[in-house]
Amino acid sequence: MTTLSICMIINNEENCLRRCLSSIEAIASEIIIVDTGSADDSLLVASEFGALVFSFEWENNFSSARNYSLDKASCEWILVLDGDEEIESKSYELLQEKIRTPDVDAYLLTIRQPSNNQHEILAGSSLQLRLFRNNKHYRYQGIIQEQIIDSIIDQNPSVVIETASNITILHHGCTKEDNTDHDRLKRNIELIQQVLERESEQPLKYFLLGREYYHHDKFLEALEYFQLAYDKSYCQAVNIPDLQRSIIISLYMLGKSSEALAFVNDALNMRSDSADLYYLKGIIYKDLGLYSQALPSLKEALARFSPPPYRDLFYYHCKYTSLYLLGSISEYFMDLDGALIYYYESLKNNPYLIDPLRRMITILRPRINPDYTIDSLNRVFDLSARNLQSELTSIFYHEGAYQLALDRINQLEDYGQISEKILLFKGLCLMRIKKYTEAVDAFHNITQDKNLYIKALQYILLYYWIAKDYRNALECRRQIKNAQADPSTVYVLNLLTRSYANKAGIIQEKSYNLAKELMGLIVELGDSNQVDAAFDNLVPILKERPSYLLAELYYNYEKYELAKAEFLSLLEIGSNYPLVYYYLGKTCWALGDLETAVLNLQQAIKNGLNTPRIIWEKARLHQEQALKTLKEEMHYFPDEHRMNQIQELEENLIGI
Repeated sequence: MTTLSICMIINNEENCLRRCLSSIEAIASEIIIVDTGSADDSLLVASEFGALVFSFEWENNFSSARNYSLDKASCEWILVLDGDEEIESKSYELLQEKIRTPDVDAYLLTIRQPSNNQHEILAGSSLQLRLFRNNKHYRYQGIIQEQIIDSIIDQNPSVVIETASNITILHHGCTKEDNTDHDRLKRNIELIQQVLERESEQPLKYFLLGREYYHHDKFLEALEYFQLAYDKSYCQAVNIPDLQRSIIISLYMLGKSSEALAFVNDALNMRSDSADLYYLKGIIYKDLGLYSQALPSLKEALARFSPPPYRDLFYYHCKYTSLYLLGSISEYFMDLDGALIYYYESLKNNPYLIDPLRRMITILRPRINPDYTIDSLNRVFDLSARNLQSELTSIFYHEGAYQLALDRINQLEDYGQISEKILLFKGLCLMRIKKYTEAVDAFHNITQDKNLYIKALQYILLYYWIAKDYRNALECRRQIKNAQADPSTVYVLNLLTRSYANKAGIIQEKSYNLAKELMGLIVELGDSNQVDAAFDNLVPILKERPSYLLAELYYNYEKYELAKAEFLSLLEIGSNYPLVYYYLGKTCWALGDLETAVLNLQQAIKNGLNTPRIIWEKARLHQEQALKTLKEEMHYFPDEHRMNQIQELEENLIGI
């Protein structure tokens, strides 16, 4: 069996070290921890996991500490981690597979923020070289923001370095409860100022200072130093492409889109064939809603991508992200076939992306076309792959394809890999197809994870409420409170069951989201009287009727007559927003009232909702109107000419 050393340097990592070590104990042959002076219980936590701990006197040089940890490693491969990171569990098997691969010396791995809320423009440097063979000549360089890739290439110019972007390291950062983030920033800035003192080192010093502020989301300070570095830079002193990208991103994150675009154009005069600049230009245009300008920019980026030098890590993210963004823009312009191709190509470049897979499935409309969806996906993916089942379960559930989600869950059960999160999906799917007894049984099997246990109880409560079993509903509410549910959850459930509801400590957004979710389930599973009663109970959160939320829920769950009445009531009180007209038009369309549907879509367009999708839908409506008129005429005046017109129209209806 191929052995793996985990090498870390730490300093006061008590708050996050246990999470990190828990994530790697199953795959580590040994854990090497170099401590540079912790004053907390970090070493005690390390000893709990059997780590080999070494003290190292801090020398104001991160590479020295890193290399000391490498000196202590005895295994065939080394994985480098920080104390505030962890390996994603689905990466375990992939990592073992990679280190058993001959003729490869190192891998670039994905570093990702677990919240996944980062702006696309910030995600460019998501890959780092962290996994490599244990070779005494492979050593880190640089006092700060240390790198090993140059050392590996210098020692072995023909070395094989591959990307393993599907192996993910989650970088959690520091908790709000401590000042570690601030302390690290202060320490690193002092270190850069202290070590880089000579005049010839000033551009590099400014660049490194800018990067420190940048990594802490302090873009104003970062931009100041980046611009100083750019004004004084020498190509041999600073990585010019990285510096240019950092300036563009900092400008954009500060809301200076025009300046960012101007800088991109200026940089293109220097590096006219640079994919990264077109990529950033495309993202900025897209986020400004300028899709027509974003499209050619991203295509230019793709046309210029070529196998990069290992140092240009930006390339790897740009390639699959450009494809994904082109897919989303194609979808915006209603080129659904083109969007599917781009999403598929994005997945080919990074098979573990979820967003393009989700968008592909949305386009295929699995709730309406379940068999077609599965057949289409099976042509390009192995849907039986274990690692896909959990993601597909979630996607199919949120698309309303509950039986497809249950099929995925059944496969997971066959593998013996069903988690409590999947059990929750199972209960919800069964509940939505009205297999209530089986749903409640699934929910009752969730006992270990406190948050999932509370969620399961709230769905059981809702089932009892819909079944008008108020005694059991109140018992569930009591159990939820005893499980120490958060105040927002307790408040919503108290309102629903008409119990005393204390607003102390609630988070308004969280309360609203839960109330909205429960209303959706009641609209789907209950009768109109129960919908009215639930909404009346939740008025302190959802406000008075008529309600756009309720109208939209009625529309989403195909209760079109009720949706139409609610939308019309909104118009009567003056809520003549574009989306009200739009969804009223879509509702009338679903009810077969094509003339009224067209009028409302026209009103939505007049009020500013002038998107390619609504223009496409209006054109489709006109086609259906013409077809309906021809069929009515054919009924009274049948002739070959009208028959041919009908046939031609049916063949040329704009596809959905």
